[in-house]
Amino acid sequence: MSNALLLLDQLHEELGKAKALPYIPWQQTNRQALVSRLKEWHAHTKQSRELVQLLIREQIQNPELKEIQVGEVNELLHQNDAVLSRNITFEEEKLKSKKLDLSESITVPTLGSEMDARMHQQWLSLHRLTERMQLVLRKTEHNESNTKELESKLFGLLKTKETELEQLKKERDVLKREKFFGNVTKKSHLEMEQEMQGLMHDFAIERHVVGDHLEQSRKKLEEYSANHAQMENKIKKLEHLVHELTKKHVEIQGILKTERDFARKVALDLESETATLRATYAKELLNLEENKHRIKREEREKLESKLQEMESQTKSQRAHIAELEALVREKERQVARLAEKLPREKEEATAPEQLPNPFTKRKKNSTF
Repeated sequence: MSNALLLLDQLHEELGKAKALPYIPWQQTNRQALVSRLKEWHAHTKQSRELVQLLIREQIQNPELKEIQVGEVNELLHQNDAVLSRNITFEEEKLKSKKLDLSESITVPTLGSEMDARMHQQWLSLHRLTERMQLVLRKTEHNESNTKELESKLFGLLKTKETELEQLKKERDVLKREKFFGNVTKKSHLEMEQEMQGLMHDFAIERHVVGDHLEQSRKKLEEYSANHAQMENKIKKLEHLVHELTKKHVEIQGILKTERDFARKVALDLESETATLRATYAKELLNLEENKHRIKREEREKLESKLQEMESQTKSQRAHIAELEALVREKERQVARLAEKLPREKEEATAPEQLPNPFTKRKKNSTF
């Protein structure tokens, strides 16, 4: 029984550790935090399952614990252990994958809330199991301790009385021997009877005290039984409330699954639409690039043709300019010659008229 109580204390400590885990707002949680909490729950479930299996062995050795359904709790722990292991493996694979998961903001809160409700139900089952087993074991231990205490008191009292009776027998034998041999008795029969009556009176008082103690123990046991019955009624009410809570949880879980499926469908539709838009956008970009290159090519060709025309025009204009420059130089030479002639003609016009020299004229004519 002490081993069972020790195991229950360890299980109670494990439940306290699980209850002390910090609260996580699942709507604002990422996959890394979910995996960490799943591992903590898995360790708690594994440790609790080991303790429950040891309690099953203790249940076999203690017949008063056979009415408690420990196997159902063990089966629940086994199922939760398998579910947690599977989810941890699945979520860790998603963490290792480098693909972008658009549904993380939907699946992580849903899975976290679902597992949180499952672990809460497990905690309630384990807590109810520990309370019931502790109640039965404490009751049995209390009854055994009261019975043993009463037996020890009665045994001690009887042993004391037997010792006193043996002492009285020895004294009686001594008195008989002394009386037979003519010695003076140390105590008279009257004194011995008075001592015997005193001892009987003390024995009656002790027996009355023991009876009162037994009566008080019986009353306490009846009160304890009544409290136990009240506790059983409260436990039944609590189990009914837990059943109703589980039913509501199943309904909410169904609604959440429906919403999750709808959100997943919406996410897939959005992803498909995004892929279509991405393809259309890429196609438009390619068309724009082609049009840009075509326009560049056409503009380049136009510019090249214009440049060729301008070069030809420039060449022709340069030729005209060269001709004009030649004409200008010719005109400048003519102007220079005219400028040289004008002063000479002015001088000839202003000089006095002379008679013609026949020799000069002849000379000129001969020169001509």
